Parts: sequence; C-alpha cells; structure tokens
Amino acid sequence: MTKLALSDEILMKIDKPARYIGNELNSIKKDKTKVAIRFAMCFPDVYEIGMSHLGIQILYDMFNKMEDVWCERVYSPWPDLAAILKEQKIPLFGLESQEPLKNSSTALTDSSTLTAIPCLPSVMVNPLFSRTSP
Repeated sequence: MTKLALSDEILMKIDKPARYIGNELNSIKKDKTKVAIRFAMCFPDVYEIGMSHLGIQILYDMFNKMEDVWCERVYSPWPDLAAILKEQKIPLFGLESQEPLKNSSTALTDSSTLTAIPCLPSVMVNPLFSRTSP
C-alpha cells in the first residue's frame, strides 16, 4: 500500500480529504523503476474541477498507455490544505505516488498554473509549459 503524503492528523483537519489520497477508480500506478519518463500533469484548479476536465482525462489516459511513461496528476490544494502545506513545509505531491513533485522529472502545465497552484514554484521541478502566455 502506498504511504500517504499527508498524515491522518492533517487529513482530519481539512475539508474533503479524499481529494488528496488518490486510489480512485481508473487511477494508474506504475513501478517507477520501470519507466523512462515520469512526470506530473498539473491542473490549475481543485480536484473536482480538474477531474471533470475532458482534456486532462484524455491526456492522462494517452500518456499512461505508453509502457515507459508514467503520468501523475496534481491539482491545486484548497486554501485549508494550502495553508498547512506552507506552514509545515510539505511539498506538493502527485496523487498516484503520493511523492513530492520534485521526484518527477517534469511538471507539465500551462503558464497560468505557476501562479494558480500555491507551492508549485517551490517544488524544484523543471516546468514544461504546454502553452505560453500571450
């Protein structure tokens, strides 16, 4: 079983903790030692909005069908968790692995995500922009 990034104590303090623990139906976990590319796809809004976004669903499925690629998902934390992450210096993490984003090779995002997701600039990954600002 995957160790959660957040302690039970933190999960009990926040609204809708299920949005941060992963393991939902059709989520994809791969052996990180058997993939050549591992990256995080960051969505600049909360889990409920991101999961209903058809583009995210298509890209997640497309990338994870590739045997040597592991695409994880990251959504913006709700303000209650964002404050805790900042206060306790907990890095933003992927839903599937529950590991800090800095363990991924790249964060696939768009330019608005860097300001929309608190903590993202501090995770020390190489952001790869899917589009650029005008």
